[in-house]
Amino acid sequence: MNEMNTRMGFIGGTDMMKIMDGDWEHLWQIKTGRMQSDDLSNVFAVQLGIATEEFNVSLVEKHTNIKLQRQFQTQKIWDGITLRAVLDGFGFWFGDREEHRIGAECKHTYERNTLDAQLQRYMPQIQFYMWVAELDLMHFACIFGNRDWKMCRVSRDVDYIESLKGPLRNFWEFVLKDKQPQLPHYPVAQPTIDHIHIDDMVKRNVVGDNEFHDRAMTFIETKDSHALHESAKKDLKQMIGHDEREIYSDILAVRRTKAGIRIVQKKEA
Repeated sequence: MNEMNTRMGFIGGTDMMKIMDGDWEHLWQIKTGRMQSDDLSNVFAVQLGIATEEFNVSLVEKHTNIKLQRQFQTQKIWDGITLRAVLDGFGFWFGDREEHRIGAECKHTYERNTLDAQLQRYMPQIQFYMWVAELDLMHFACIFGNRDWKMCRVSRDVDYIESLKGPLRNFWEFVLKDKQPQLPHYPVAQPTIDHIHIDDMVKRNVVGDNEFHDRAMTFIETKDSHALHESAKKDLKQMIGHDEREIYSDILAVRRTKAGIRIVQKKEA
């Protein structure tokens, strides 16, 4: 085994993401010293994220009014496995008459990406860090291209953290036994994140709710007709001249009030 591999002997946040993604064989080769960890020094997206990290953390500080320690490192031993967290930011928030340990995780992604997609992708890392660093909250901040920045507050979720432990333990068994995992990917049941409080709110899946489905279908089916209705009304209003108080036919009239407001009215049969 290659003892120079700096990723050996522990599980970190990006490792937890790979475990939950089912990318066990590649990670196993790194953790057993058969392969060096990926060289990211020439990966543009990674280096851009590193270059903008300080700016990103400073935005979190500005919007939360909380001073954060940069590159906070901590670790814990769980079930004989060393777990390691390196937080982009760490600090304390005083709320509800209690002191809360909080962290910041910052990303730089492409312009058309969404915060929801980022949350889904990085939730294993976010919750793993909160578990290892014993955080109550994590501020998750993303720069989108060079046009936008968004941040949300993710709450620690015990159920999600529990869902990480099984795959983590099973993967580490392959490392301890020096046994190669199944290829091409090891199956991992992806936990839902709908119940996790993001900015103190959750998502709710209403598939099977007949009332919601009925109203949703009505909304969708009438949307185009409403848009056509509004377009026709706009065109009719533009047809009345500036010196005309009314234009009409046998079915409809467009009138101008003394205040200059144009009104479209259907004629009664």
